[in-house]
Amino acid sequence: MMKLLRAGFRRTCKNLLFWLGLGAALLCGVIAALLTRASGYLDDMVILPFFIILAAVISLMIGTEHSDGAMRNKIISGHTKGNVFLSQLIVYLVFAFVAAALYLGAFSIFMIGHVGAFPTYALIVSAIGFLLVSLSYTVILATLSMMISQKAVSAVICLLLVVATVLSIYAIDDALAQREFIYMEIEMGECSYTINEPNPRYIGGAARRTMEFIRNIIPYGPTLQYMDMVSPAFRPWDVTLTLSAEEANLLAILPMYSITESALIGAIGWLCFRKKELK
Repeated sequence: MMKLLRAGFRRTCKNLLFWLGLGAALLCGVIAALLTRASGYLDDMVILPFFIILAAVISLMIGTEHSDGAMRNKIISGHTKGNVFLSQLIVYLVFAFVAAALYLGAFSIFMIGHVGAFPTYALIVSAIGFLLVSLSYTVILATLSMMISQKAVSAVICLLLVVATVLSIYAIDDALAQREFIYMEIEMGECSYTINEPNPRYIGGAARRTMEFIRNIIPYGPTLQYMDMVSPAFRPWDVTLTLSAEEANLLAILPMYSITESALIGAIGWLCFRKKELK
């Protein structure tokens, strides 16, 4: 296993795409900070490019391993498929961690002096949550890339997957944002009446709990929720802000979703790769 890891890190560090990916992550952090300083609002569009970078770099680099025959050669030299999968996964988890740290580091440095009074632990936990989300995406993307031998196909599928998670979370958030009642004010002469009508688009009960679970398990869902919680810290007015009980509870449970998802998908990928025929 150690030989696989050393060879994997050595091969990765010699790949120009690896360094371009880290440079792009650093640049994205700088641009995200500058845009946030200018608008006073943390928009998810400044974070989305980072996940696209992860998808592109991971899929193309693993695709190159397939096309060069490096994956097959590791098996021929006596390594098990399970160890090959784990070594590759560890290498790209380290890449994602470094890239996310560069992104957060650049963002934090350029935001010095532009953060209002806000609970420090919320900012720290949100940053940790972002790192965990990045690792979740990495496990998913690396597993798909390991299972798909064609580099071009793997890259397209990984990029589409990131876009699909974003669009699905937008749709879920829109559905959950619907109010239970529609308030209408009717004026009749000098009198006015307020009528509360049930909103047919409102989702409640078990269906709502299911959608909230899906939003938490899809990596982009926690990302938006972290952003919604900490975004007030970057607004121009200097006021003391606090978290609601619901937000504090979310900060406690959302990291667990990312950790559980990463472990589950990693285990499934390990089992599936052991049965894959390498060409």
